[in-house]
Amino acid sequence: MKDQRPATTTQMSLNKPKHVIDIVVENGKVTHLQLQRLETARFIETFLYKQDFQAAPDIMTQIQGFCTTSCQLATVHALEKLIGITVSTEIHALRKLLNCASWIENHAFHIYLRHAPRLLDYDNAVAMAANPTLKTIIDRGLRLRQIGQTLRKLISGDDKYTNRLCLGGFYQTPTNCALAALKDELAWGLQAALQTVKWTAGFDLPDFTTAGDFIAFHHPTEYPMFEGQMVISKQSILNAEDIRRYFSHTKELKNGNGNGHHLKHVPEVHYFVGPLARLNHNFQNLSPAAKGALKESGLSLPNLNPFTSITARSLELVHAIEKAQSIINSYVQPVPNRLPVTPKAGEGSYLAETPYGLLKHDYCVNEHGVIQEVAISTPTMLNLSLIKQDLSHYLPTLLDLSPNEILRRCEQLIYCYESGISKTPLLLDLKVRNGHA
Repeated sequence: MKDQRPATTTQMSLNKPKHVIDIVVENGKVTHLQLQRLETARFIETFLYKQDFQAAPDIMTQIQGFCTTSCQLATVHALEKLIGITVSTEIHALRKLLNCASWIENHAFHIYLRHAPRLLDYDNAVAMAANPTLKTIIDRGLRLRQIGQTLRKLISGDDKYTNRLCLGGFYQTPTNCALAALKDELAWGLQAALQTVKWTAGFDLPDFTTAGDFIAFHHPTEYPMFEGQMVISKQSILNAEDIRRYFSHTKELKNGNGNGHHLKHVPEVHYFVGPLARLNHNFQNLSPAAKGALKESGLSLPNLNPFTSITARSLELVHAIEKAQSIINSYVQPVPNRLPVTPKAGEGSYLAETPYGLLKHDYCVNEHGVIQEVAISTPTMLNLSLIKQDLSHYLPTLLDLSPNEILRRCEQLIYCYESGISKTPLLLDLKVRNGHA
């Protein structure tokens, strides 16, 4: 079999939405709170429409926005499910390792470069690094992120986005020697991740209880880094119909000004997805080092305070590194590196855990392997309703503060959720009116 990708795709999408939050406080009461996700037309699904199904993973690498590796893995799993392919144990293990790399890279990025600076009252990581006592901490975060990037590129290619993962396996796979060369850096990374847990667990966090229902994959023996046997909430095990209804609540509506779209959510329950949800339901299945770090952190579980999500993310960082070490130690280079793929008409769906929460991909393909329909539901899209709900409960506790301080505290809460919020422009508008108009 010739190991080359399908015909080159030229489509690219720069999906940079804006999160707009309008808050009005009148005479000490919150009278208006609106949260919208504004974005130009989402071309992700459009680019995949009418494309050959084998090109879908490559097209995903050219889309800038939500975690590319997670989207690419979900695409591959959904389409392989559709055509009835079961990959070898060795290929599956390498995909798990690629997923570990993505989690290490994304968790380190969010903790050190996005979330921690906000919680410590800095505008960004650059401002935080200007403090000599904190620069070494930022350097630690950058090195942790680099470990994830290096491992990801070794598995999936040297380009900015992954390009070796394909239906049936990989176009090319790393050698045992190449992966073994990363062992020392991963060993350092594990110790740095343990220090991260200790550091974030010491933050002075606001005391707040979310109104959300934590939902996540659950597995009886493994921590669900990508998949699980069931989806559970604090109320029950969610069946296939519950999950379908949950994702169908998200729909795209034309924005009134005609310039773009906003995503409107009408869920029956406000769901909370991501690290804290997974930890609440699966902490018994953490890796040994992560279990030890959890005990030393003093974090009580289940935990309903969204501000503790930074510690939950830190614990998952420890788990991802230890899991990567385990996979590398037992790695066998796949032979063959990919299986033959034959087009088949049908529909395929895949629900996955990503660093930021549940992700769902749906595809419909005709008998020639041409994609007819595609729908992608990301954690960013699904968390907005809960963010609005929690803000409405959190704001009344802040009204004695100055407008600037209220804005800062609201931003701190928002950064506790899926980090797609923090990677995009946040337009937070607060109007405080006292007395009579």
